[in-house]
Amino acid sequence: MRHVAPPLVREYYLDCVGRGLDDLALPGDASIAGYLSDVLARYAFRIDVHPESVAMHLAEIQRCWQIDGPAFDPQREVTLRREVADSALFLTGFLWERVATRRAQRHFIRMGRGAYRFLAEYHRAAGHPEAGLFGKLSRRFLRYSVLLMYVREVYVDVDPGRPVRTADLR
Repeated sequence: MRHVAPPLVREYYLDCVGRGLDDLALPGDASIAGYLSDVLARYAFRIDVHPESVAMHLAEIQRCWQIDGPAFDPQREVTLRREVADSALFLTGFLWERVATRRAQRHFIRMGRGAYRFLAEYHRAAGHPEAGLFGKLSRRFLRYSVLLMYVREVYVDVDPGRPVRTADLR
């Protein structure tokens, strides 16, 4: 299920991500800033983002490849891998406490990098321009995770135990 955030929320996060990239002197261009702000806008208001949701997506990837199963749909893997990658990035960055309490940071970083690498290779093979973006997200996953952490701490007032509300945005 694809969540769409209101345009003003996305613009707010785009400004925060841009300032965070500048503050931390991280490499990033308009496509990276746009993608990261889109991830924040899509996930910040969801209550179903937790480590278990990533595991459910991985199990669904297995089901979509069961040739004799009712859910056989290999193309669905691309959508699910993006969900895994974006969820892992959001969890290790913006809601890092949810994975830190389980001592699972490295696991989620590996999952996120691997899922973005899968997306980069898929789009490269298909000749899609998104391949470069997903490649950068894979190679720089930890940097962008730290950026989301920084954005939350500096620009957004968030209690990690509850979903973000519009009133939290400064």
